[in-house]
Amino acid sequence: MPTLFYVFTIFISVLLLLHPSKAGFHIVGKEWEPVDQTVYNPAVYLRFNLKQIEGEGGCNKFQCSYEIDQELKTLQIGRVGKTVKECDENNDLDKEKHFVQALRNAETYELDDSEVFSRLTLIDAKGLVTLELIEME
Repeated sequence: MPTLFYVFTIFISVLLLLHPSKAGFHIVGKEWEPVDQTVYNPAVYLRFNLKQIEGEGGCNKFQCSYEIDQELKTLQIGRVGKTVKECDENNDLDKEKHFVQALRNAETYELDDSEVFSRLTLIDAKGLVTLELIEME
């Protein structure tokens, strides 16, 4: 009988852990790219996994942990780690730094699913847009 109790407890814990309001399933598993490709390198993208964000800034790959609250629309970005590769041009490295900094500054978000592709807007503490992203095909 105790075994059944433990299985049931684990099952309920997993359900609570994966509840959309806590995990942000509306953005998880999707790849996002900047709306304005002229500001960033065309190779720039990010993907929200269950517990971390991973992506590419144009030259280097990066990853970080995050926490999201779907009800409050808040986003907490953890420390960003990235590879250290030489970029072809200094301009690409500047664009990459700008992209990663914009991600770091995000504290809230807005999601618009009304378009053909979902649009994700990241906003800083002052209410200014740091990144505008669209879902990649």
